Order: sequence, then C-alpha cells, then structure tokens
Amino acid sequence: MTDTLVQQRVRNRIMELLDWFSDKSEFGSAISNIEMWEDWVQDNKPDSFEQPVFTAEEIVSLYPVSLAWEAISLETKQTDIE
Repeated sequence: MTDTLVQQRVRNRIMELLDWFSDKSEFGSAISNIEMWEDWVQDNKPDSFEQPVFTAEEIVSLYPVSLAWEAISLETKQTDIE
C-alpha cells in the first residue's frame, strides 16, 4: 500500500469526523468524536498532511479544529485529575 493511499484513507476518516462535528444530531457522541481526532491526527499536527491528498483549503481548515481539540484535551485532563 502506498503512502499516498494511506494518507487518502486517513483524509477520508478526518473528513467524516469533521462532518460528525458539524452534525447537531451527533452532538451527543461529541466526546467519542473528539477522541477519534487523536486516532487520525497523529500528535495533533495537521501540518503533517500534504497536497495532493489534502487540498490547501482542507489543510488550513484543520488548524482551528486542532486548536479546539487541544483546548478540550487539556480541559479534560485537568478534570480527570480533580
């Protein structure tokens, strides 16, 4: 399996996840959706994705999600400690 094919499959899972994030009917499973981000975006680094698999617009759009995930992740870890 080529690196490009693997990246295309990862991209497809990320796009599905972003659809779930934006779907109000799926909001009840938001925590599991957030946890899936970590499954597909290694080390929360969207800059690891490159063209042509991801479009330039997709790469830019992943950054706000990454920042939100980081904030939620840090908040969750703080809550777990208490």
